[in-house]
Amino acid sequence: KTLQLKDWSTQPAAEFVTGPTIRRHNGKDIVAAATKDGRVLLLDAASLGGANHATALHASKPIVGAGSTVSGALATWQQPDSTAATTWILVPVTGRLSAPGLGTNGAVTAGAVVALKLLDAGSALSLTPGWVSADLTSPATPMIVNGVVFTLATGRASTATGRNIPAVLHAYEGDTGKR
Repeated sequence: KTLQLKDWSTQPAAEFVTGPTIRRHNGKDIVAAATKDGRVLLLDAASLGGANHATALHASKPIVGAGSTVSGALATWQQPDSTAATTWILVPVTGRLSAPGLGTNGAVTAGAVVALKLLDAGSALSLTPGWVSADLTSPATPMIVNGVVFTLATGRASTATGRNIPAVLHAYEGDTGKR
């Protein structure tokens, strides 16, 4: 009610390019945000950055290649399982990925949506690549409905000299990445 500062996190070597996305996971509110170098940081909402305000719960490996960017907000969803719910974080990327072998649905040259699976080893959280969409031109932030990931390839050129193409809506099974 007073808008008083309660907590903060600072990452001196990280430039955030998305706002925070919050997902409840095993009784904790987890904050995820992407950085300019293509990493996704996970923070505990109860203590952002820990005691020193600079320690993330986890920092993923960079998922974007040189000259590529995270092109929209992160999206998150929870897949109900018979044993435990699986949490997914979806990252829209314009350009190439950091590792060519990440692609589940073919080579990526223009952009893609990367689905990261949140793993919980009790005391430590981590993110691992689950699947990657087909090649998409400037993907928008994905939307998830009943376990189906919808993402729009906006068709916008990634450079000032590039050509725009028509937008295309794609749908993927959220847990496998199958189109």
